[in-house]
Amino acid sequence: MRSFCVTLPLVILGCFIFINKATAQINPDNSLGTESSIVNPDVIKGIPSDRIDGGATRGSSLFHSFQDFNVDTGRGAYFSNPAGITNILTRVTGGNPSNILGKLGVLNGNANLFLLNPKGIYFGPNASLDLGGSFFGTTAESFIFNDNFEFSATNPQVVPLLSVNIPIGLRFRENPGSIQIQGDGLGLRSTAELINTTSELRVQPNQTLALVGGDLFLEGATLKTAGGRIELGSVASSGLVSITPINKGFALGYGNVQNFGNIRLSQRASVDASGLGGGDIQVWGKRITLADGSQIEASPLGSQQAGLLFVNATEQVEVIGSYLNFPSALATYAYPTTTGVAGDLIVNTGELLLRNGGLINATTSGQGNGGRIIINAKGNISVDGIGSDISSDINNGGVGNSGGIQINTNNLSLTNNAKISASNNGQGNAGDIRIRANNLFLTNGAQISASTFGNGEAGNIEVLTAKDIRLNNQASINAFTTGGGQGNIILLSRDLILRNNSNITTVAQGKFEPGSIGVFGDGFIILLKNSRIDSSAEEDFKGSIFLTGGNVFVSPDSSIGGFEIPNSQSLITFEVPEIVIDPTQQIAQNPCQKGSGSSFTVTGRGGFPSSPNDGFSNNETRVDLVEPVASSNSQAATTNQSITHTNAKPIIPAQGWIFNSKGEVVLTAYDPTTTTTAQRSFKPTAACPAF
Repeated sequence: MRSFCVTLPLVILGCFIFINKATAQINPDNSLGTESSIVNPDVIKGIPSDRIDGGATRGSSLFHSFQDFNVDTGRGAYFSNPAGITNILTRVTGGNPSNILGKLGVLNGNANLFLLNPKGIYFGPNASLDLGGSFFGTTAESFIFNDNFEFSATNPQVVPLLSVNIPIGLRFRENPGSIQIQGDGLGLRSTAELINTTSELRVQPNQTLALVGGDLFLEGATLKTAGGRIELGSVASSGLVSITPINKGFALGYGNVQNFGNIRLSQRASVDASGLGGGDIQVWGKRITLADGSQIEASPLGSQQAGLLFVNATEQVEVIGSYLNFPSALATYAYPTTTGVAGDLIVNTGELLLRNGGLINATTSGQGNGGRIIINAKGNISVDGIGSDISSDINNGGVGNSGGIQINTNNLSLTNNAKISASNNGQGNAGDIRIRANNLFLTNGAQISASTFGNGEAGNIEVLTAKDIRLNNQASINAFTTGGGQGNIILLSRDLILRNNSNITTVAQGKFEPGSIGVFGDGFIILLKNSRIDSSAEEDFKGSIFLTGGNVFVSPDSSIGGFEIPNSQSLITFEVPEIVIDPTQQIAQNPCQKGSGSSFTVTGRGGFPSSPNDGFSNNETRVDLVEPVASSNSQAATTNQSITHTNAKPIIPAQGWIFNSKGEVVLTAYDPTTTTTAQRSFKPTAACPAF
């Protein structure tokens, strides 16, 4: 072997790397002086291991400091847990990442274990944890204590003689190392049962598993606690992450972090805090991505209140793709044996993208209420593709109320059969869907639905937008009930446009009354090409449809059923002309051609809508009719400027419009809706022949 390494220099490098790896696994440094760590070979729980003794004891905390810290495949590294020690804090000062390829644990005790290496931490496919307390893996620069002491890896100092409490924070410097966890991708369940793995990275119930570093990469990895807490955080530059003791271990705070890094789950990675009582999960980063069937889940078992799944991304959350039958998902479930309430699922982000089957799901199949879904996006939300859903549902056999969905965003877009749903297929009420956006676009079979197919009331759908709601190509907003009360649809928007077999409907089967539909705005309500707004029931009940504040245009093949239009608004059914009329050629037409047919009353703003044949866009402008000249008494009109008098005819602003015999829109210089004596008579005369 020695001659072989000499003759092949490239292999020499490989040999020395292996030797270094084999002989320099765990090396204490000398920063703790006489209290340095002691590494003893041992066999622990049937595997060859390094038992780590010594260290500096201060109160209930034990400090260790290492030049290098690695655990090889098939080996273990166990820290001794002396009586009275509740926290074991370990730093790595040598400037090399730590490779944890085997088992890392605490021997004969329940102390919390903290591992800090600013250069990075790698957990291999066979890495696992064996401890009774919480585990922190971090690439921070130092632990911060409330007596101004820092246990630093880049500026290692002796631990002061005074008693030291648990750390209150993690101090990050520039460019912290990454944390990477690899696994076999088998952590996801194959049935409806919870993950119950004893391998990979797992802590006990009511304990915390925290990984906080630079970028985080989970590739087929499984992070698990049954009812404890999981913390994932990515910090890109200098900042302080606070540590607060709670009944489930520790909670982290990011109020003093300005720049976040990226977190990516791929290859069926799983982050799961489900179990008795339900666990909490908190994820903080800049861009958080779940791909290839990866999931983050916090679900309860038993009768206790479930925990919270909280995801915060300053830039983007992306949930994409699936693996076989496993979708990428953020989820809180209430399983069939559950009698408690499922936890809430909250996402705060810049933008949210769900694609190719990605899910955000809060579902109950047990005897308790489902959790709420709350999504706040400063930018846009895009949900695209079959199976890409945001849903809060009660499954068949479930007894309880759906938690409902609340969405606040700039623009919300659903395309290609994507959906938002709050439904009941068991016993209970479907939750409400409340959406606040500046725009809502549904295209190509996309839908928003609050329905009940079991026993209970359908949910309400409420959409408030600053601009437009547009449905195109078989898109729908609907509330359907077969076994309970009504579900109402309330839409508040400037314009509402339905095209190409799109619909807004409330439907009731049996002896139930359908919900009402209310559309409130000051723009246009336009239905084209087999689109409809309708409220119907099997027993001939008719729900109310209220259209207020806008002008309504319905093509002959579209319909609004059972409508009521208050405030003197008009309902016009007509074919939109293909040729745009030049208003400059129409405004000077003979005012005698007033006609005596149907009238069209315009209230609110004037102007023309965009052509119904135009494509949808976000930058349409409304052009008002000519406004009357400002009063001459205004300040602008009394400035010392010369006034030139001409004999030009004054420009008369348009006062209304009529339809001629060809169905064309003609602007008029008079108000065709006024019947005072000052106007011409509606009756044609010899000088004003009929059309």
